[in-house]
Amino acid sequence: MMFLSRRRTMLVVLFLPIIRSFTHCSRQLGVTCMIQNKVLANFWGSSSRYMSSSSNTVPEVVRLNVVDFSAILTNEDLRPTYQIIDVREPNELEVVSLRGNDIINLPLSTANEWSGKVIDGSTLDSNKPTVCLCHHGMRSLRVANFLVGNAGFKEVYNVEGGIHQYAVKVDPSIG
Repeated sequence: MMFLSRRRTMLVVLFLPIIRSFTHCSRQLGVTCMIQNKVLANFWGSSSRYMSSSSNTVPEVVRLNVVDFSAILTNEDLRPTYQIIDVREPNELEVVSLRGNDIINLPLSTANEWSGKVIDGSTLDSNKPTVCLCHHGMRSLRVANFLVGNAGFKEVYNVEGGIHQYAVKVDPSIG
């Protein structure tokens, strides 16, 4: 039995990313993805540490391309349904920034100041879809992982390539 347990754990570690990519389904602009855990539960068992006991989905950060991000930004009905977090520093915002006073700036360098407020719900709404953005997408991925892993957010997106890729592929006027 010990051998099976180790084997199952090794399979989980090796194949989880592949299985996740095959079991996603899309909705609303093709950007919201949810994993179908019934199939995975049958393989791994209901006590798997990769599965949330409160829902049938594994919370994870979803990669959002800049074209889909643009669709959110430019749609007057869709944009208010999202929280958009820019984790760049104030000096970076002076160089390039998105239009709108609904963009929330939470610089990664000051995470120790705002992280507790995010966890207790006084800064962000954990039930609202959240999009994270930075210059190239790496710092925002760290914040997105924090939101999912530590603050209990269920629907979090990271803009791939960040504001740089957005300026190159979507709106050169900002960069």
